Amino acid sequence: MNICVAGWYFHEPLIGTLLGSKYLSCIVAHRALPGTELRGLDFEVIPNVGLEFGCYDWFLKNKWGSGPVLFLHDDAELSESALDAIAGMTVDQAFLFSSEADALANGKAHGRAMFCSDKFLTRLKADGGFWYSEEPCNGKPIPATLANVPDYHNVGIQVFRAYLESLPKEFTVNRVAIVPGLKTGYRGRL
Repeated sequence: MNICVAGWYFHEPLIGTLLGSKYLSCIVAHRALPGTELRGLDFEVIPNVGLEFGCYDWFLKNKWGSGPVLFLHDDAELSESALDAIAGMTVDQAFLFSSEADALANGKAHGRAMFCSDKFLTRLKADGGFWYSEEPCNGKPIPATLANVPDYHNVGIQVFRAYLESLPKEFTVNRVAIVPGLKTGYRGRL
């Protein structure tokens, strides 16, 4: 399994898990981070466009060759046993949560943690990749609550879910998986 981590800040326990993991990791970031803490990880800096879905799309088109991928936002914490559980998934796509309450609080879909199979990613790449807003963030977060500003997080998820619903029934997508040992929503700078 490959791991693509997207973001701006990076929670130190996540980096520690990735450094010690048997899974191949690529960090797709919107800013350079200190190199000493990231030694041994594939690290790419791209413009801050498209938030996590922009990073996921870049990874799909520029790094991914084959195999399943755990797409993960940088504010996560997870154990090696959680990674093993995710790597053993037999669905084509699943949104990942730490608990049923977490899944319900997020409408059972988000861009913070999801698993995608090789079969699904092959189809997604052929169909043009992940949708994301191409508005540059210029180092500033895009507000999600102002009336005159689009909510790019939720629009991206809605577009992605519409894509999932359009796939043939041979794809097992739009699933929810509860993964003990996975937590999202942390913040911390290296």
